[in-house]
Amino acid sequence: MQTRLPRIELLRPELGLWGGLLLLLSTLFMSSAKFADDLPVVHLPSSNVTSVCNLEADSYPDIRITEDVAGRIYMYAKYPSAQSSYVEYVAAQQGIQLNAAQRRELLSLPYIGLPVKLLPAYLNIPVADRKQVVQVGIPVHELSAYIEAAKLKAPELNPFYGPFGVRCYLRLDERMAASQVKQVFRLFEQRGIHRFSLMTEIE
Repeated sequence: MQTRLPRIELLRPELGLWGGLLLLLSTLFMSSAKFADDLPVVHLPSSNVTSVCNLEADSYPDIRITEDVAGRIYMYAKYPSAQSSYVEYVAAQQGIQLNAAQRRELLSLPYIGLPVKLLPAYLNIPVADRKQVVQVGIPVHELSAYIEAAKLKAPELNPFYGPFGVRCYLRLDERMAASQVKQVFRLFEQRGIHRFSLMTEIE
């Protein structure tokens, strides 16, 4: 005696043939899509360019800085391992040691938006509850330390580091005052970084 498996109706009769196919295709696309990083919301300046720099194709270690209109500063990197190494470097400067569980959680953070002294407690919070924590931003002196960490760690993270230096990208809200922008530029210059890229929205 043969046992027949129940038939799964993928095409909804009320949608019609083409409607059902579109529903199926959209479901497949969504399941395989790569969604944008969960980054702080800023109004990026617009630009009209003829060529585009593909950040994801760049294999060099980087540091990416976001500053919103309220002056809150956030740090992140393309590679979680790089971002984590920067945090551990800055934490060690302040005598803060992360345990193994906290280091694992650190790898999952999309960005750093808290003073390093608050990170151990933040990493102990269940992931579902972290959205309730207000990201107050990184203090300016800690941002300087993160930039230093990126310069020091880049050769370790990429053996083909070469003479190019760590890649630096800025996501700055277009509504920021000029004095705020100059403060970020000054930090890079103080750390010997004179080339960085400003991230914009393409018109």
